[in-house]
Amino acid sequence: MPEQAGGTWLGLWASLALRYLRSGGKRYSSFVAWVSITGLCLGVGALVAVMSVMNGLGAEIEARVLGNVAHVFLTRASNDLSRSDFDEQVTEIESHQGVRAGFDFVEAAGVVSLGSGVHPILVYGVGEEALPWLPESRPFGDWRGLVVGESLADYFLVAPGDALRIVLVGADGGRRAMRKQVSGVFATDSDLDYSLVFLPLDEFSRLAPSGIGRKGVRLVLADPLAAPELLAFWRARGLLEGIGVENWTEVHGELVRVLGMERLIMFSLLLMIVGIAALNLVSGQAMLVSEKRSEIAILQTMGAGRRLIAYTFLAYGGFVALLGTGLGLALGVCLAIWSGEIIELMRVWFGVDLLAESWFDSVPYQIKALDLLVVGIASLMISLLACVAPARRAARLSPAEELV
Repeated sequence: MPEQAGGTWLGLWASLALRYLRSGGKRYSSFVAWVSITGLCLGVGALVAVMSVMNGLGAEIEARVLGNVAHVFLTRASNDLSRSDFDEQVTEIESHQGVRAGFDFVEAAGVVSLGSGVHPILVYGVGEEALPWLPESRPFGDWRGLVVGESLADYFLVAPGDALRIVLVGADGGRRAMRKQVSGVFATDSDLDYSLVFLPLDEFSRLAPSGIGRKGVRLVLADPLAAPELLAFWRARGLLEGIGVENWTEVHGELVRVLGMERLIMFSLLLMIVGIAALNLVSGQAMLVSEKRSEIAILQTMGAGRRLIAYTFLAYGGFVALLGTGLGLALGVCLAIWSGEIIELMRVWFGVDLLAESWFDSVPYQIKALDLLVVGIASLMISLLACVAPARRAARLSPAEELV
């Protein structure tokens, strides 16, 4: 059994490992091997399912927030910059391929009241050209009044046609009260539904005195996550001279960072489950080595070297890890796809509705090939590392001692 015969030698340790896997061993080694496969399957499945659901939740939250806030807000920050120069610079910025749209925009803080109820709000003044980029509302009709969030409308028990009193507050303490009819209701299924109100730009400009509200241009980006890079590019070209710039990362960037941190922490915690499952391989391999001591000694007397013995047991652990990881990946994908049905079954069987206090009526999920690849490689690497010590122990056995 010369080790120089590369192809034969390679086939030999692989076939020996498969033989051990099929036939198992005496006592508990076979049982532990299947426990290892089951543990890896459950650990990897849980990791894939949780990561996929967190991907979906994160993407849904980002879409709801980024779809309803200003990606970039440009204002005249210097009196030296004339209105025509400001418009010219903004026009050039809007022509950039990363910008989907730009429109005049006014933002003001205030409160809305009806009877004795008072609630703080943020008022956006926009024109007709901005409607395609605003949350879908029902009904818009002749948009001459307020468009309020669904939650705010429910709070005040108002419907289109009812009137609300709004008090706008300026940065210098000035204020202006107005009473406007509700002409539409929108729903973003987020906290914005409690605090955001839209008002036609011409109405806002006519009713709001000078000094109340910040006037500028709101940009809608094709990729909101690229906002810092786009601003750096425009600044390098001198397009932002005399212009005040705000982007969504200054207000909501912490949200994206927190979501990323949560995914990393959850990945690390669930990977520990995979590590614990991989530890079963150590005990299973150790039992198998103890049970196969005489067979190992016979192989050594027939010419098998230590490398062949070590690779045989490494391959055995690798096959166990590959089977457990493969089944776990398939299980995780199925759990992610059927997560909505699973939660519905929990509601029917146990009376627990996990979505009752959330903005979601279904479980969003997003299965990423990169996540599957990372989880699969990590599981296999951890499992193979766990098999190194038993494989080295098997290779160091002395045939003279075992065959006595």
